[in-house]
Amino acid sequence: MNPLSESSLELIEKYLLGQLTKEEQTIFDQEAKNPRFQQAIQDQQALMNAFKAHGREEIIKEMNQWDKGSLAQNAWIKTPRTWLYMTVSLAAVISLIWLFYLPNKTTPASPEALFADHFSPFPNIISPTVRDGNSLFQNKDVAFGYYDEKKYAEAYRAFTAMPDSLRDSRIEFYRGIAALGSNQTDTALILFRQINQQPESRFYKEAAWYAALAHVKKRESQQAIEYLTWISENLPHPFEKESRELLKQLQN
Repeated sequence: MNPLSESSLELIEKYLLGQLTKEEQTIFDQEAKNPRFQQAIQDQQALMNAFKAHGREEIIKEMNQWDKGSLAQNAWIKTPRTWLYMTVSLAAVISLIWLFYLPNKTTPASPEALFADHFSPFPNIISPTVRDGNSLFQNKDVAFGYYDEKKYAEAYRAFTAMPDSLRDSRIEFYRGIAALGSNQTDTALILFRQINQQPESRFYKEAAWYAALAHVKKRESQQAIEYLTWISENLPHPFEKESRELLKQLQN
């Protein structure tokens, strides 16, 4: 499809500037029946509005220089107005990309979505259960049985009911995850903070990751960032990759 003629583009320009003579207005009215002409009016109006802040005359001047230079070698680009029309079409495409694509890429995920994307229970390496429900350790079978089935509320109650003598930092770590998974976020945070302050604990580093997730769930981004930053400063870490990704998402 060939571009509009120079005379048609000149009519559009004069129309937008309110400079049409009566004779030109008559010609314009006839041309306006052409859908391509109508689209050109809309496109050029949009471009002129967008470029007001940058100085329309300066833009036309630059286009004129381009027209006298290398672009003049192309027979189908004859004048600044023809180039302006081409620029309008390109601007329209860029605008559509910006309006419909970029916002979808840059919109931050909600805290709920971030938590759902990153939360998963830590593997049960303390008291593995088998499919028939029996445990290798009778004293822990109920709590870890529920935990492995992702029945977090039941698992939390069973962990809490265990004798204090059995609830070391390892059990408390799993109790914290069960609390987090059953929406007892404040309780989970207390447990993770305590474990993260015990360097001798088996799950000392892992507790920091789950503490960060708890803060995300509570919409406390800054506190979550502090834990994720701590992880980046205490490598190697079992959740190094995940924490780096989450930190990037929170900082966007």
